[in-house]
Amino acid sequence: MRTWIAVAVGLTLAATGLPAPAVHAAAPDPWVGVAWTTPGAVSPAGVDLAAGGVWPLADGSLLALWSVADDPTDAGDGPAQVWSRTRTSDGLWGPPEQVSDYQQYFTTYPNFRWDVNATGAAVVAWTQYDPGATSWTYRAVTRSTSGAWAAPHTVAVEDTGTVGSISLSGSKAVAVAPDGDTTVAFEAREAQEDPGESSADPEVFRTHGSGSTWTTPEEVSVETPAIPVNCLEPDPDDCPDREGPSDQPAVAFDGSGQEWIGWIHREAADEPAEEAGVFLRGSTTTQLATGSELEARSFALAGIDADPTGGVAVAWHRQVSTGTETWAHAGGDIGGATGLITAAAVNGAVRSIAMVDGHALVVVGVPPAAIDGSRNLHAALRPPGGSWGSGAAMTEDGADVFGTGGRAVLTPAGVPVVAYAHASTDRGRVLAPAESGWSSIPFSGALDLSGPATAVQSLHIAPDGRLLAGWLSADEGGDRLHAGASNGLPGAVPPLTPPPSPQPPTPGPAAFTTVDDGALMRSAGWKRTRAPSYAGGTAVLTKRRGATLSLRRTTLDQVGVLVSTCRRCGKVDVFVGRTRIGRVSLKGAPAHQQLRLLPMFSARTGKVRVVVATSGRTIRVDGLAIRTG
Repeated sequence: MRTWIAVAVGLTLAATGLPAPAVHAAAPDPWVGVAWTTPGAVSPAGVDLAAGGVWPLADGSLLALWSVADDPTDAGDGPAQVWSRTRTSDGLWGPPEQVSDYQQYFTTYPNFRWDVNATGAAVVAWTQYDPGATSWTYRAVTRSTSGAWAAPHTVAVEDTGTVGSISLSGSKAVAVAPDGDTTVAFEAREAQEDPGESSADPEVFRTHGSGSTWTTPEEVSVETPAIPVNCLEPDPDDCPDREGPSDQPAVAFDGSGQEWIGWIHREAADEPAEEAGVFLRGSTTTQLATGSELEARSFALAGIDADPTGGVAVAWHRQVSTGTETWAHAGGDIGGATGLITAAAVNGAVRSIAMVDGHALVVVGVPPAAIDGSRNLHAALRPPGGSWGSGAAMTEDGADVFGTGGRAVLTPAGVPVVAYAHASTDRGRVLAPAESGWSSIPFSGALDLSGPATAVQSLHIAPDGRLLAGWLSADEGGDRLHAGASNGLPGAVPPLTPPPSPQPPTPGPAAFTTVDDGALMRSAGWKRTRAPSYAGGTAVLTKRRGATLSLRRTTLDQVGVLVSTCRRCGKVDVFVGRTRIGRVSLKGAPAHQQLRLLPMFSARTGKVRVVVATSGRTIRVDGLAIRTG
């Protein structure tokens, strides 16, 4: 076993006794008065690293995490382990500490996921093969706010009756709540088949840890409506369902402790394309994006970041016939703004997403890509309560910003800061908007990210108002994690030209009107049921196909159905006038008061009807949520 020696490095970042962040006057250069301290190496030399990062904590200390591509104690395929190192507020680094199990099956897939909150609570999750049980498992290890790493814990085991098969390439996501609790979201097959259903498609599950206790994995993804299987019934809707896949989980906690889970859902074969899309679960479940009857679209979830003041930003890609569109949403459960960031012809790839105090930022890399992965960087901003701007090319000194990476943060004042590795000089830069284009922070040789293996891994704002960057660069036959800190934040710079006229803010949750089931007209076949778990204490229940709930003639541009979900529940179609707005599946983990919100549409006037589309399947409706156009 290699012996680690604790050393002090040149990085300076403490909670007290340091100059306050610079106060900037309006100037063409947002970096006036800002400089970098001498950077320092964090990980040991001569070890191949796959990824890493450095996080500033509220008490002035730092926490570093990195995954090794070669086991430092034995020959092996990698990345094989995650290591941690802590620096106290007085500037001394402790010895590196192994926090994950050793794995030799990670050559192909990036399996480690981690997250850290401001108190130092952290989580690392990975996929692991259990040779004794000849099965794959999901493992996680947590760090308490006191700085102690717990023993690794198995959070999910395949074929247990709760979770089905787990693959090595299965996607997972992690997040730490403000109170130190942890969520791990992951892909897995269902544990068993319902009659007529197939368990071949993945779904998204979630397990939550508090201290040493973890919840039983819960399926959270929305399932695809039915397609006919081998069935002798004359009406295919009377046959059992077969599910489509849900995957690509993303998870985050905002400052209020609200958990946000996003995922991609794809329709099963021969089913309406509009039932696929991007889904987000906060206190309700919302479909943020959809395919169309005319053009089936595939989606890829590209990033998520929760706002410390509440809310979330999500970015995704949507494949259409002309290329790949980039979209983003920022806001809450049923409010907020959704906008097109880059058009399909651009074929962008999201590099980073950030949200603070209602400000949101997405950085996109635009091809053609160089052999090292460099791309032109575009940035799109969304002001609090406003609309997304289109992705605009980032320029510096009149030239396009072209490089690798693209880590981004927003200052408390909403100023975007983007770190990347410059393609031509292999030298890291950190940019902020200037009067014309973007301006880089002057390094003065202190923050030299030179070297072909340079990759910016993390960028954070410390509680004392500094930037903290972490990056990998070649060093002594391997890769090394380095860290550097600024002495302040960039100042806001007035735009060179007057800003465009502000767009009216997108209506938030208050713009929705809830219509209780008691205010809806009912056809034959409905039965009223009462329970404290229903909104307003009542709901209506049916299993009859064609049973209808209706609301008087109304002008609206969005509608949702407040329902109870269950694993054998059916589906309903929603109409405004004679126009079918969409289909809603009530299948899912058993729960009441679940809002199934359909995407927005052009304002129209007509009677709102909810029509049961299945036979013999439970439909339980608590009411409607409508937004008047």
